[in-house]
Amino acid sequence: MVRPGAHRRSARDPRSRLVKVGGGDGTWVVPNPRNPNQIWTASGGGDNGGELALFDARTQNPIDVSPYLRDQNVVAPSALAYRFNWETPVAFDPHDPRVVYVGANVLFRSLDDGAHWKPISPDLTRNIKARQGLAGGPLTLDVTGAETFDTILSIAASPVAANTIWISTDDGVVQLTRDGGAHWANVSIPGVDADGRIPAIEPSHRAPGTAYAAVDRHFVGDRTPYVYATTDYGRTWRTISHGLPPSEVHVVREDPHNAAVLYAGTGKGVWWSHDTGASWSRSPPRCRRSRCATSPCSRRPAISSRRRTAAACTCSTT
Repeated sequence: MVRPGAHRRSARDPRSRLVKVGGGDGTWVVPNPRNPNQIWTASGGGDNGGELALFDARTQNPIDVSPYLRDQNVVAPSALAYRFNWETPVAFDPHDPRVVYVGANVLFRSLDDGAHWKPISPDLTRNIKARQGLAGGPLTLDVTGAETFDTILSIAASPVAANTIWISTDDGVVQLTRDGGAHWANVSIPGVDADGRIPAIEPSHRAPGTAYAAVDRHFVGDRTPYVYATTDYGRTWRTISHGLPPSEVHVVREDPHNAAVLYAGTGKGVWWSHDTGASWSRSPPRCRRSRCATSPCSRRPAISSRRRTAAACTCSTT
């Protein structure tokens, strides 16, 4: 609903435009590419993960479109048909904006704004039953949904290859389909075990076989930064996190306008690489004015600009 008191404020007051689009512990918020009035939100709390709502800005009303209605308060995750992470990921297909994906331990797809859902994969996790019990006890259970493991954390459809979808899980698995979910290949990173959460998988905006992954092991006391890259659809991976500070990495992104520029979101802020991960810097890459298509150049990374830059430029033009 609209923030209380917003109707009494001046139209120039930025607070008058604040609108609550979802409830619970909100995580993913994704606008509908076909309808700017619709916003998809995922949250944990009420139904313990996997809660999905479709907010309509015209009616100011969220509609529950969760693919799996259940109450997990007293049910072991191992007994559920589908397991959802507290941070349930939502993603649209860049080649068909009708298609929306939601991750559980399987990947769900909807073609009608969440009215119907279809699993398009088997269980894509390690499915370790020993990690799917009830937490707490012996007198009081501590089951909030945040303790549910063996779930999908990230969904990324390739922007350059239709039907190519990468997923990553909270138990160290990377899976890939190149036919829209008909067949899946486990392309996990060698050496990453079940304690390696993979919160981000990022396909390249240019090469369909290239992707980047961030691995977070701080739950087991390991603050080493881990970022990996593949250029052959996950058959081989290489480490590209040398130079990052000792801190977990939560996000890795490729600049959509410059393939050499990567961004890593860590526990110590955002870091930049202008050589595809060979080195990292806390400061944004500086643009070489003489090599840019237009000038002057700003120091902002190109991802913050809608204007395309020359291939040799490492920042956006103003």
